[in-house]
Amino acid sequence: MDLFESLATDTTAEETGKWFDLDGNAGIKLRSATSTASKNLRRELEKPYAAQLRLGKGLSEKVSEELFIKQLSGAIIVDWKNITYKKEPLPFSQENAERMLRELPKLREIIAVLITDESAFKLTLAEEQEKN
Repeated sequence: MDLFESLATDTTAEETGKWFDLDGNAGIKLRSATSTASKNLRRELEKPYAAQLRLGKGLSEKVSEELFIKQLSGAIIVDWKNITYKKEPLPFSQENAERMLRELPKLREIIAVLITDESAFKLTLAEEQEKN
């Protein structure tokens, strides 16, 4: 097994974000779920539930969903381009992202798939050699 081919990731893209095409025109820039910003925000969001989590009690579905929305809008979605809502341009902001994530559960699903895809932030040997 070649460890580089199997496990190397573009750490810069994981931390600063990578553009993902949504439809050939619109795109969304996402950080990895394991980025420092994402992990730090998640830790901060979970603080009010620390005792519950320490006791091994899971969070309710409603609370988990709320934390996920805040994590996505606050640390994972970095930007978007050519996004409209009801035929009107929708500029990127954390507030707009959070609103769309609440109103459109399918958007949460799409982003979850993108950031959990093992190949999404994968670094190829050619890319590594190009950087050096």
